[in-house]
Amino acid sequence: MRFLEDIRKLPGFVVKTRKLQRHSTQEVLAEKQAIIDSLDLCDSYRPLIEANCRGCIGNIRKREKGVDVMMAVDMLDICIIKNECNQCILFSGDADFLPAAEIIKYHNKQVYSTSVPAGYSRELREKLPHWIIDKNIILTKCMK
Repeated sequence: MRFLEDIRKLPGFVVKTRKLQRHSTQEVLAEKQAIIDSLDLCDSYRPLIEANCRGCIGNIRKREKGVDVMMAVDMLDICIIKNECNQCILFSGDADFLPAAEIIKYHNKQVYSTSVPAGYSRELREKLPHWIIDKNIILTKCMK
């Protein structure tokens, strides 16, 4: 949160967040079942574990929902509708942003992407000029 607050203070940056949501009950149950399935249990103990331990394993994570859609809409709004820039830098490795990037490129604007190596889409790297951010630099320089 401190990192986001520091970015909010920079001129020209707007930080938008969404409310955190819990996984649905079905997602939580599927996650717990996957953990049980990953254990090398014999046929005698598996039913006991499934009956008695499903409530004690796994974790209920929270996640932001709709952030990718919000970012894609902002990209199109700022670059195309409001015509406020000629270049767009996407800080994400998610290939779901390619359709928005292609629309921006179609309007003769430049689009770049950047991300940490883990989870950086090969398709995104192939279709957009890009650079990879070293995770250690983020941790030591940005996340003080």
